[in-house]
Amino acid sequence: MRVALRHRGTGKIRHVDTGWSWSIFLAAGFFGLPLFLRGMSFWGTVMVVTWCLRLFLPSATGSLAEAAELQIYLSVAIGALCLYLGF
Repeated sequence: MRVALRHRGTGKIRHVDTGWSWSIFLAAGFFGLPLFLRGMSFWGTVMVVTWCLRLFLPSATGSLAEAAELQIYLSVAIGALCLYLGF
């Protein structure tokens, strides 16, 4: 389904698809690339920061158990973001 949105300031009309986005759900976890391509730079930046935390933060922790637990939490956060952005 497509929805027509009008910008109040400029009056410009933009047609936007609504519904589930498989491309965002499946590929947004890859450094947020589809988000940047769609003009959603804020969410793309959130995904990049989350990925950087997932890659580098566990190595800064002291024990291996803490690193594994932090890795799980950040992976769940990335999965939840992908699910949210898919909608």
